[in-house]
Amino acid sequence: MQSLLMLPVAFLVLTGLALLIKIVVRTNLGEGFFLAVSVIMLVLYAGGRAAGSFTPGFFLLIGLGGLGCILQVVLFLRTRTAGRKGGSVPCADDYSLPAVCILVFALLYGMILFKGAFLQNPDELHWYGPVLRTMAERNQLIDWSSFIIPYQPYAATFFELFFLKFAGSSEQVMYASAFLLNWIGFLLPMSALKKRDWRKVVLYSTILFASLYSLYLRPYKSLYVDLPCIAWAGALAGWWIARDRTRKRTNLLVLAAGLVTLAFYKQMVGLLMGLLVLLFLFFEYEAEKCVSDRDHGKKRTLYVNGGTFLLFLTGAGVAGAGLLLLARGRFMGLLPESVRIMLEGSGFSVSKIVRLAGALGNAFLGTALHGKSDLKIYTFAFLVFLVIWQAADAWLGREKEGLRIRSWYMVLSSMGYMAALAISYITMFTYGEAAEAKSSKRYMSILVMFLFILCLSRWIQREEKAQSVKAIRLFSALALLLFFITGWNDRFIANATAFNEYQVARSEDIIETRQEAVRIGSLIGPEDRVFFINQKDGNEMPQNTAFCYLMDQVSNFILEPWRFIQGGCEIRETEESYPTVFELPILLEQGGYTYLWVYKTDDFLENSLQQVFVVNVAKDQMSDGQLFRVTYKDGHAVGLELAQNLRGQAALAG
Repeated sequence: MQSLLMLPVAFLVLTGLALLIKIVVRTNLGEGFFLAVSVIMLVLYAGGRAAGSFTPGFFLLIGLGGLGCILQVVLFLRTRTAGRKGGSVPCADDYSLPAVCILVFALLYGMILFKGAFLQNPDELHWYGPVLRTMAERNQLIDWSSFIIPYQPYAATFFELFFLKFAGSSEQVMYASAFLLNWIGFLLPMSALKKRDWRKVVLYSTILFASLYSLYLRPYKSLYVDLPCIAWAGALAGWWIARDRTRKRTNLLVLAAGLVTLAFYKQMVGLLMGLLVLLFLFFEYEAEKCVSDRDHGKKRTLYVNGGTFLLFLTGAGVAGAGLLLLARGRFMGLLPESVRIMLEGSGFSVSKIVRLAGALGNAFLGTALHGKSDLKIYTFAFLVFLVIWQAADAWLGREKEGLRIRSWYMVLSSMGYMAALAISYITMFTYGEAAEAKSSKRYMSILVMFLFILCLSRWIQREEKAQSVKAIRLFSALALLLFFITGWNDRFIANATAFNEYQVARSEDIIETRQEAVRIGSLIGPEDRVFFINQKDGNEMPQNTAFCYLMDQVSNFILEPWRFIQGGCEIRETEESYPTVFELPILLEQGGYTYLWVYKTDDFLENSLQQVFVVNVAKDQMSDGQLFRVTYKDGHAVGLELAQNLRGQAALAG
């Protein structure tokens, strides 16, 4: 029986899989969890592709998890027996690592504080939620040829699907599993720390938890794959600093698996963050060599090696931008329809570049990352703080030789990321979106969080012998924690848990639309389709929510009109001259729509519908929340019959 209580069972299987990897590959358990995530995603995807169902892969994972638990018990018993006889049996690290205890806490946190949660952000409603819900309910991979949102790598969805298979398809399970996924990544730099280091792990986790509300635009209760990208990239960099250098093959496996998984978390962003990780590895290698060469009286050719590497990255960036521009022409037909529409609508002009430069510059210098936090943290100012923090770390750790190199990494990685962000705005965003650098705060928060995790993990991990230096580091960490906690406010609970839903922006529209969508879903058949209209200007939440809960049975506001105005309509977020409301019958015919859902109405729509269709309801009886059945004659949409007052009593139902 599926219920929330099955979440611990799913976590037990995940733990067994991590134990199996730990025993076979000889990693620590934290690294085992990290690799287990990639294994789950790979097995479910490969099984779904080969068998057309997730069931074989799901049971294979259960078997592997059970095997891992059994092997760990056998090793534990053999260790105890050998200990009584005075001998020893090789066994991997203690399975009660502080990082693993934090993961258990993260699972319990999600189970308790996400109870009653509902999807509340645009991409969750029209992208991540529908993909996850479709795969869970249909038990098969997405058919992108029939699905009406663009294809993207969606690796994180498979991890969340694993938990949904145990506990059922609900928003609470989605959020709880996504939260756990993020912390498996965040805690990788702490994975080798033992019980004696529990204070470091707790301090690191607490600071990171407190910082997310102010540094990341979306609350951490999120299905957005930005956070897994941040977690995996920052974790790989932080883990590389403190890795066990004697396990070269194991380290290479963890690094490769992490980079590949990162690339499949989010289209373009995952690849970009992977490049930043590789760039970090290169600069870290140069910093270590700088210290070594100082001891041997040599001089490193950093600028030659670094220049070559940056030249390669620049060439790759230019080539990528060229391919995007080329795809707009010759290869446009190979892209999904929604991606083609996005590229075709983006446009390319000098004016667009100039407006974008101004908007991005303003956002980078003078726009706070998180409007809901009481802290006003600006990207440029915080990056300067991180460079100063690096200098303090180098001074306390007596590594002045590596300071210049690591500071250059902070600067160059930021410049490269901003350049890539600008290219994406030019090639894939509309003129209006580029002119205001829409969502730039969210994209900049990815860079800021990545570099912050890198600095934080280095600061916490470093071993110091001098008591005075230890005291300085501890005091600084506590001050940083207090700083981020002061950013919390009365909205923190609403945005970071499932409580106080009335404080969530546009929550009334989300809840109301969800109720109506669920009601419509119980009325229509599997072959029916619903055309959605919302005459309320500028509110995208109802459109997203309708799509989330009715999926491919409802029109998509990204591709089709959702609001009709005098002389045109609105598609996505722009006004179009075609089609008008008088072409609505053609839209209904072409899309095979059998119902018309008027979520919000106005005088213009009511007058127009009376002119275009034969409506069995007088104009003064038309209102918000009405579902009409479309009547056809000789294949043409000619009339509307009121089927249900979704906010009142049924009318002419049946």
